[in-house]
Amino acid sequence: MTELRRCFSNSLSINYPSAKLLHIPLADVDRSSISHVNSIVRENQPVDVTFISHSGLSPSIIGSTQEIKKTSSPLSIHKTSHSENLISEGIHPESTVNGTAISTPLDYVSDVISSISQTNETVRHYYDLLQGSFESLRTLFDQSSSLSPKSDAAGNSEYRTIPSLARMLKDRCFVTAYTTVKQTFDQGNFLTPTELEQLILELYPQKTLAYSLVLLYSQKYDITAFDTTTICRMLMLSHSNNDYSMFDKLFTTYLNVSDSTDPSILSIAFKVYLDTDNVSMANQIFNQSVLTEPELPCFLLDKYLKNLKRTTRNVGLCYTAYRLWLSKDFVTWPKTDAFMYKFVRDCGSSEQLDWFMGSLARRNRATNPEILLVDLMLKLRKRTELDLFYSQGDYQKWVGLLSGSNFLLDEFETKLIDLNLSQGNYQRARTILINSDTEKHFLRRLDKIIVHLKEYRQTKTLVSLLSKLHSEAGLKIHEIYPEAIWDSLVKQYPQFSTDITKKFNYFVEQDRSHIFRSLLKGMKVEKDWRSDGAFAYPSKNINGKDICNDLTPLPDNPSIDAIESRIRCGINPTQHKVVKAMRYCENIDQFNRIVTLICHHPKELKMEDLGFQIQLFWKQRQFKMNMPGGRSVRNFLCRAIENMDSLDRATMRNLMELIMMSTKFEDFDLGYQILKYIRVKKLRPACSDDAQRLSYCLVNFFFKQKDFESLVLVLERVKEDPNINLNPFFIKSLVRLKEKYTTLLLEEEDEDPENFRKSVYMKLLNYYDKTICELNKKYRTERSQVEKEVDDDLQFLSSWIRDDLHREQ
Repeated sequence: MTELRRCFSNSLSINYPSAKLLHIPLADVDRSSISHVNSIVRENQPVDVTFISHSGLSPSIIGSTQEIKKTSSPLSIHKTSHSENLISEGIHPESTVNGTAISTPLDYVSDVISSISQTNETVRHYYDLLQGSFESLRTLFDQSSSLSPKSDAAGNSEYRTIPSLARMLKDRCFVTAYTTVKQTFDQGNFLTPTELEQLILELYPQKTLAYSLVLLYSQKYDITAFDTTTICRMLMLSHSNNDYSMFDKLFTTYLNVSDSTDPSILSIAFKVYLDTDNVSMANQIFNQSVLTEPELPCFLLDKYLKNLKRTTRNVGLCYTAYRLWLSKDFVTWPKTDAFMYKFVRDCGSSEQLDWFMGSLARRNRATNPEILLVDLMLKLRKRTELDLFYSQGDYQKWVGLLSGSNFLLDEFETKLIDLNLSQGNYQRARTILINSDTEKHFLRRLDKIIVHLKEYRQTKTLVSLLSKLHSEAGLKIHEIYPEAIWDSLVKQYPQFSTDITKKFNYFVEQDRSHIFRSLLKGMKVEKDWRSDGAFAYPSKNINGKDICNDLTPLPDNPSIDAIESRIRCGINPTQHKVVKAMRYCENIDQFNRIVTLICHHPKELKMEDLGFQIQLFWKQRQFKMNMPGGRSVRNFLCRAIENMDSLDRATMRNLMELIMMSTKFEDFDLGYQILKYIRVKKLRPACSDDAQRLSYCLVNFFFKQKDFESLVLVLERVKEDPNINLNPFFIKSLVRLKEKYTTLLLEEEDEDPENFRKSVYMKLLNYYDKTICELNKKYRTERSQVEKEVDDDLQFLSSWIRDDLHREQ
């Protein structure tokens, strides 16, 4: 409780590391001193609906709505509108954003409504990636390995148990060979251990088939009894097929029987145990290896630190491992130094950074180009700095400086491709891709572009790019490409994800080349029950739960107990996990533990983020806890609007949450201030899903005020916008809003002796019903279009496989 008092005391702004929290006590807001627009009476506002096209819209609705606004009261009339008092005094009501007067809502609401169809996805020029030809890259793939590389041992051995097996392997009929082995196994005719070892070697390039063979014969033989070389191969196969249970069993044996540990096996072991959150096991293996081995290669430290950071986000663990490595006078790669420099600089303490810089100086690494690149890339994160970097010739200077090292030049160009993609400079990104001088560099940069297109749900651009690279440059098929297309489709159309996944799984099952067989374990989706199960998103399936420590929380219901247990293992919490735990906590004691955890990890949890503050506020309000500024929603909204540091880092979703809060508690004046901020900052929804969230938010906001003009314009925008991929959850939410407000509208009819309101309300509700029907029709049309798009993508993959197999023959 001492920690809690420290976090929420009145001296928080002095003692706490962050003085920018919304819960810092501020001067009480005088409710009567702020314009409070709780009435729809805006007699001084001209009704102008020409700012957005609404063809087909009945003019009687707009006209009648203008009249009803002059005569109707708000849905909830227990509050006094301060702006109404100003109107009566002849003063124009204005709102303010940080002291700046703003114009009437209709002057900027139209811009916010227009932003529904101007998402961050639609305004980016992705087609720049497809411009021009990729023919110049063909030379990179002419000498590359074939789709199924031949094994040196293929066809060189006899199999007395199955004499025909040697011929099948020589003819490269690997699937037929495995099928024959399985049939004879089922009939009780088994390969000898020696024959099995030889067959694993010959099938080894076919990772899925070789793993299936090991899995099959694990029922007959003790796979830990084979020689060390075969165990190493089986370790590689179990890892590549995500069978972490088999890996754990084999690795334990390998440590006991091996005289010296293969660094590549150690590297895989680190990844497996860290992927399954078994940090203590990975740490123990690393420490023991460093302390006992006379020499270890640089790549081992590099891979360990990167995997350790990805799993734990714990700078202390990485810093300790790095120092242990150096204490043995082992050599490090400069890129490993650069990785640690950036991590310690971003998240470490001043003492850690001082020691690190001293270490670099002692090893003459302080001015290494890799270290300088870290500082440069941090500077170039700003769009203006990156533009100046190119326009002022600094780019060419750095290319000249690094031209003596292919590795450094590749690192430089790869980091630049990340920056250009994040800022939407696709022409530059394409130029960097085209200038790749080796297949390895090209594939690394292509992976960056693929990940970016997946995250921005640009499936058509992704498929078009792969198609051009295949036809013009000779890019060969790989399992990551169909997985990327599936992942992008599922993210773009989560409402159809189950059907999309079924089609892709069927495609993989029917693929005779079997090169995609391992995808069957990974292409799965999980329903998001926050949307009534209407959405399903890709789930990361880890086939290793039996060796995961029991600290891993369930993905849909993380508890504070699980998070605290993971912290004890060195795994720092993420904001996402803590917010989920906060939502699921059942009593004030659990919530107090969460607050204590937040106070101990302010930097990792980014507790100044507005979205995080909103979740904290609602939970404190739920448990009726004392808070600086009180539990008033209005006070919280005022602090949120006034805190520009927090507001400028807010996402569009955070701002939508604030508008929903202002709607629920009828603080409409504050809602209009947020809309004004969205317009001034030219913010847009991130994607189609966010566009629908914004649409719902605005419909609710305007419906509750009976601002029917704006309400109708929002619905018209949604109907007309071809870039919004409708989902049933959104449509059902609109129906629920209509049901909610219809009851309140009908209650007002009795107060209208001339039945004027009834006429207007019925027109509005009829229009609303018609709109729902049109949206449902649009949704069904989109479903058919998505089905065709998926079929076309699978047809493209099929033709790609055929082309590559034909080239091999």
